[in-house]
Amino acid sequence: MISNASDYLESKLSYSLMTVEEHRKNWKRLRTFVVSNGIRRFNRDAGKQFLHYEFECRRFEELSHSERQFYRSIMMLADFQETGQIQGRSRFHQRPFIFRGTIGDIMTGFLDYIRFEKRLSLGRIHHYEPNLYRFLNYCDEKDISSIQDVNLAFVLHFIGEIGRKKEIPVYAVVSVLRSFLKYTFEQKLISIDISVGIPKYKTVNQPQLPSTYSTEEIEKLICSVDRSSPVGKRNYVIILLAARLGLRASDVTRLKFEGLHWSTSTIEIIQVKTGKELVLPLLPDVGNSIIDYLR
Repeated sequence: MISNASDYLESKLSYSLMTVEEHRKNWKRLRTFVVSNGIRRFNRDAGKQFLHYEFECRRFEELSHSERQFYRSIMMLADFQETGQIQGRSRFHQRPFIFRGTIGDIMTGFLDYIRFEKRLSLGRIHHYEPNLYRFLNYCDEKDISSIQDVNLAFVLHFIGEIGRKKEIPVYAVVSVLRSFLKYTFEQKLISIDISVGIPKYKTVNQPQLPSTYSTEEIEKLICSVDRSSPVGKRNYVIILLAARLGLRASDVTRLKFEGLHWSTSTIEIIQVKTGKELVLPLLPDVGNSIIDYLR
């Protein structure tokens, strides 16, 4: 179902490959939940059960933007399971691009080439169309009606104009233009391969937060907790349970007295995420911190 829904987003609604992949990641998280909880058949109720597990009792209005996107993603799959369709509009099919004139005809041939010869997906092709259309409009504005009148200086000037429009991703325009101009050279429509003269456009990515902490960073975090107040003592217990025993946040918040077995120095719980029993050693520093907080 996930595979069919992904194909639907790409072929019917013309979603980008990046967007489709984001939905697939969300659906795979749902699949893990379904399997872990012994749900044999996915339906809307199972989707709502999963969302309740993720967001508990928070209302939709209280969710962040990314959480709302996640919520919609799960509901989209529920719609697809019930109707075989996903409600949404194709961003590119709403306004078809008309490639007029001699250059437009070449662009149409190029689109057919990447579709039938290169076998690019419809989703990717629909990202070529608007960028080619921008270049075609620029040619019209500058009274360029023949592909042979297009030279490197003209192309670089167009890229410069696009670069001043922050809402348009320049790297995508450059990539499409490079492919198109290489095609025109290979088809002997122009005598010089302009594509090799187009510089690569570098995007600056912000550094990502680390997915894990080093042992030194964990110890520094633990030592930074001010334990002079009840709140500080509580926070210290929470961090130790996560750092020393690897307990999930959902299991930490649901920890009860009956889960603490002092006689055997163990913590015994039923995991919220998997529903399976888990027995962990009640380490001295963890146990002492719990006693300190309770006192």
